[in-house]
Formats: sequence, structure tokens, C-alpha cells
Amino acid sequence: MSENPQNLPVATVPPQTINVYPVQNTSQVGNDFVILNQELEIKSAIYNRSRIVYILTIIDIVFLIINLIVSIVVKNLFWLFFLLCPLCYFGNKGACEFKKNYILCYSIYLFIMSIYYMFLSFYANSFLILVIFFIELYFLFYTLKLHRYLGIANNEIIESLRTGWTPENVVIHYF
Repeated sequence: MSENPQNLPVATVPPQTINVYPVQNTSQVGNDFVILNQELEIKSAIYNRSRIVYILTIIDIVFLIINLIVSIVVKNLFWLFFLLCPLCYFGNKGACEFKKNYILCYSIYLFIMSIYYMFLSFYANSFLILVIFFIELYFLFYTLKLHRYLGIANNEIIESLRTGWTPENVVIHYF
């Protein structure tokens, strides 16, 4: 290493734009600060939950197709579950387009499958199927919460989500 500081390269950083959002209503509760911006919270909750429900519907459709193929090969009546595939499709469409009634169709599918897994776990006396039942129940409540958020959101929030709003930045406020 040389002792000459004049030959040291200087690091430069290109300018970056930072989005700053004003804090609308802050209040102190104990030691924690609570930032109340309900529109942004509802919008981001709907966006995040709809992305998860979108993935869940795709997984359910894939499993229904696999179930159809296997049940035709084995020649049993489990292919009848494929008749529930339109409910999954409506859930997929509702998650993409933020439509409340379509999400309700997917919730009906999840309810039917939860009831099926509950009875199957008692019939087969299987702990694994009981775990699947509780996972299915969790997905049902998760989807119903998205349905509730879509119900309390106004048209402006829904339209901004449909036009492509995404939570681009994570805003951390230090006080």
C-alpha cells in the first residue's frame, strides 16, 4: 500500500429519487407511535392478500387437474371434485381483478373442501388429514378477510388497484 492519499479513487454515487409521503395523523400510544393512514393500509392489505389468493387458486387448480387425471387412471369417482374447478377459476379472476363476489366463490370452494377434509380425517382417523383440514381452514379465513377488505374499500381504492397500483416503497418513519 502506498502512503500517498492523492492517488486514492473517490467513490461517486449517482443521484437517486426518494419518494416522500406525508404523515397524516400520528398519535403516541405508550412508547409506540401509531401512524394512521387507513387508505394506504387497506390498499396494501388488499394487494398483498390478493396476490396470495391468486397463488392459492393456481395451486388448487393444478391439484384438481392432477386429481382428475389420477382418478380417471385409477377409475374411481374422485374426478367429481373437478366440478369445483370453476369456483377456483372465479377466485383467480377475483384476485386478479379485485372483485368481491368472485372471491366469495373461491371461499365457497374452500368451505366445501374444509368440510370434506374434516369428515375424511374422522373417517380415516388420520392426523395428517386433520392438519390439512386446519391448513384449509386457515386459507378460508385468509380469503374471507380479503373479501371483507374488498367490502370496506371504496371505489377509488379498487380502481387504483385495478389500474396497476403496487406498494413500491417501504416507508420507515423514525421519530
